[in-house]
Amino acid sequence: MPKAWSAWSFVVLVLFFSGNASASIPDFFDELFRESSIEYADFRNTEFGEFCSEHGLDPSYEKTREAFLRIYFVHDLLTTVGASNCARGGFLKIPYFWHWVEPNPRHAIVFLPNSVKLCESAPPAPYGRYKTRADIDRVPALFLGDLVSETPKYSHPDCGTFFTFGWCSEREMAYTAIMTAWGFQAKIRQSGIHTYSVVWNSFTRSDGTETVLEAYIDNTFDVVFWRKVSNTLRLAQWRNDIGAGTQIRWYNKKAQSHKQMESLGNTLVVDGSKTRIRRMIFEALSCENQFFYSGQSAVDKKTGIWKNSCCPEDVR
Repeated sequence: MPKAWSAWSFVVLVLFFSGNASASIPDFFDELFRESSIEYADFRNTEFGEFCSEHGLDPSYEKTREAFLRIYFVHDLLTTVGASNCARGGFLKIPYFWHWVEPNPRHAIVFLPNSVKLCESAPPAPYGRYKTRADIDRVPALFLGDLVSETPKYSHPDCGTFFTFGWCSEREMAYTAIMTAWGFQAKIRQSGIHTYSVVWNSFTRSDGTETVLEAYIDNTFDVVFWRKVSNTLRLAQWRNDIGAGTQIRWYNKKAQSHKQMESLGNTLVVDGSKTRIRRMIFEALSCENQFFYSGQSAVDKKTGIWKNSCCPEDVR
């Protein structure tokens, strides 16, 4: 079990970082990782040990540990637990909503604070090719920009209020954008109608040799697994293997475009948003219960919300 943070630890954390200047979205995610790295390493200690054992890696090598934990950390922030409307999971409890289906559940989402349905609201200027706000494909600038807003942006009659939302491709675009901003080699891949993220990373084995591994990250179904990359496969070839789908090239382009990176870099996260998100991570890492992230009985099948006995309802 991860070591529990005390309430006093959280207060000290907030006071220490609240004096910092506003940070861009990628820099804020980096802050979150660095300030919770010890507790997060405890949280993922079992997975890290198994990872090193399976692939012959030295667990004391700091670069190996950090790469592994960063790949997992962003996943834990953005993932949910299944492809059903309103399903929430991960540290930040971002709800899932289907898109481009009839009836479209997004048409019932209300835009706050004016309580206008998204399907009755004109899209903002950057998304003028869409008919309404309900129709927008939520690229990283929108998905992550809403996530760090000061107040909830949306409400749904079955899901309550929330800051941002997205289905598989929107989560994977956001995930890949953050990993790219951090300097990782990442892509989105499609299988059937589903998308997931893949990250390429070189690791040093215990005998001093290098091995390239790819992490498969599914931010809809809360899955991460690793696979060795063939010694003959070059990075350029790897990047081009994105599966088949009418939108998959667009997803990859948007996730890593200069315009999206610029927007994420120019979006500043204010203190109130920082405190809210830090509190949710604090609650996740300090909860002492055997269900958290078990992928089994921790999820209420009706609401899609984690049954977490030590976390207050207001952080879910």
